[in-house]
Amino acid sequence: MNKSEPKMKTYVFKVVVEPVEMIIEELIEDGEPIPEAPEEEVQVFAEPRALVTVYADCL
Repeated sequence: MNKSEPKMKTYVFKVVVEPVEMIIEELIEDGEPIPEAPEEEVQVFAEPRALVTVYADCL
């Protein structure tokens, strides 16, 4: 593990994981279902994962 990896993990947690967890908690509190479809846009996994989408017009 290099010196920047812990900082990157902390950053990713704050900008990706925390907001997603907050949204899921709000859905549960409001009695709303957690989206599982359309399948081409939403995938639900039991274990932690990360996905980065890069759009061609952003390159």
